[in-house]
Amino acid sequence: MKIIFFLCSFLFFIINTQCVTHESYQELVKKLEALEDAVLTGYSLFQKEKMVLNEEEITTKGASAQSGASAQSGASAQSGTSGPSGPSGTSPSSRSNTLPRSNTSSGASPPADASDSDAKSYADLKHRVRNYLFTIKELKYPELFDLTNHMLTLCDNIHGFKYLIDGYEEINELLYKLNFYFDLLRAKLNDVCANDYCQIPFNLKIRANELDVLKKLVFGYRKPLDNIKDNVGKMEDYIKKNKTTIANINELIEGSKKTIDQNKNADNEEGKKKLYQAQYDLSIYNKQLQEAHNLISVLEKRIDTLKKNENIKKLLEDIDKIKTDAEKLTTGSKPNPLPENKKKEVEGHEEKIKE
Repeated sequence: MKIIFFLCSFLFFIINTQCVTHESYQELVKKLEALEDAVLTGYSLFQKEKMVLNEEEITTKGASAQSGASAQSGASAQSGTSGPSGPSGTSPSSRSNTLPRSNTSSGASPPADASDSDAKSYADLKHRVRNYLFTIKELKYPELFDLTNHMLTLCDNIHGFKYLIDGYEEINELLYKLNFYFDLLRAKLNDVCANDYCQIPFNLKIRANELDVLKKLVFGYRKPLDNIKDNVGKMEDYIKKNKTTIANINELIEGSKKTIDQNKNADNEEGKKKLYQAQYDLSIYNKQLQEAHNLISVLEKRIDTLKKNENIKKLLEDIDKIKTDAEKLTTGSKPNPLPENKKKEVEGHEEKIKE
């Protein structure tokens, strides 16, 4: 009876495991197909040919916006009050085709310049880009929300739209992140199907020649932490450097906010360009700030865990004593480097901490 019960339990476990795996597999494949479609559509939309706005339309709309702003400011002057000024004005000059700050290694370059004969209306291009961005929002990746919302805001007027397609920074970042998520989920799918629980679709398989590149792309950013995660001294140094980085990022954030405040009512080409660039920069800096804070939090918890371990605590105290004793022997203004025998002793303690 016990044997029958055991066999039934084992059979239930196998069936349940396969059901969960099948469900995870189906969900992953669905997400990957949606991402693959988004990546290919983005390539077709932004990279196959350069988007060119009709210059006459830009000039006409710019003149209309300026005359509207002038009329509004004139009316405000007569009434003795300052009327609201919208974000309209002349078109911003083309930004340099710079890759996003965080994605320089994998960003896409804008396509070659197209001739004026390829110019299309703002309404036509705006319709295509907005539809694409709404499709991206439906994927529901939190890391893409702020970026897609910013791009949708730029699409709301012809000058913001021209800034978007001329500068290419936001487009580059979006395409890079979509590719990153696609590669990340491909790696996950290949793990799920590692023991032949499921069949990986041909277009989603990771081939041998892709494996090294994929590891560097998806997991490479974790390597620095892997190298120091058991070394309290290195982690504390890393935290100090990150706190300096946080202070620098905060200065950049304040600078971007000041630029936004100074140009939020701009009705000229240069002012609008500064506004749009500062808005994008601010979103980048805020993300970097959050990542730095999260990293410090993880490292501080790791240090606290290591220091609470009695054996590790004793080893850390021994390391401190070795270093302190070496400093006492220092004769000059700068501490002498540890002698080789003491250095090996410290390294031995650090190896024990890792164990």
